[in-house]
Amino acid sequence: YTLGLRRLVVCVNKLDEDSVDYSEEHFEHACAVVRKSLQVAGLKCHDVFFDVHFVPTSGSTGDNITSRADNMPWYCGPTLIEALDDAVALHFKPERPL
Repeated sequence: YTLGLRRLVVCVNKLDEDSVDYSEEHFEHACAVVRKSLQVAGLKCHDVFFDVHFVPTSGSTGDNITSRADNMPWYCGPTLIEALDDAVALHFKPERPL
């Protein structure tokens, strides 16, 4: 149960690590691991009622946090801030108990 959340934003960080070097393959592998964990927890990653969005980032350089990253030309989705702004709890009613 997602408490009314319709979208989960997953920040895949540390893509600036020397062993990763902004690799799309490392990003996709991390996404696959998280998707599998969510499925084990009973959540569908791409459902009519629930969606998971993955954002590749580097916190130390600020890549894809507030502005697009030149180091990741393969990623054309939203920045982390844009993705978080789009994630809205549509059915959340704070006056009701969990």
